[in-house]
Amino acid sequence: MLSLFPYLQRLEIECFNFGTMNEHGFGEWDPVDDAVLCLKKHLQDVLFKGYCGTVGEVKFARYLVARAEVLISMEINHSVDWSQDEISHQKDLICIRGKASLFAQLYFTKSMVSDDARRKKATFLNSVSMI
Repeated sequence: MLSLFPYLQRLEIECFNFGTMNEHGFGEWDPVDDAVLCLKKHLQDVLFKGYCGTVGEVKFARYLVARAEVLISMEINHSVDWSQDEISHQKDLICIRGKASLFAQLYFTKSMVSDDARRKKATFLNSVSMI
């Protein structure tokens, strides 16, 4: 999907997982080994909304951090009440393969959106037909 937007500078991802952290969350996906132009030259900012630290969310965040060569910031807006130790653990999981950009910073912020509001939005989006 990222290869369809070669000049993408900002990516916002809405996470709608309401299960456990052991679930994939994003489903199964295979990282692209080919050079994706936006990751090489353009993607500077990433925002995860409603991040819960599921296996799939961690894998995708890790993929972006390890590949986005001009990344400046990744904000992880989490919907879980994490301690500083848990936030540090999430950061370690995401950065385990290193960062492609020397300037990349990860920021963790607590979501102010209730789970009920997120569930309503997820239900609505699930009912919308995609082309």
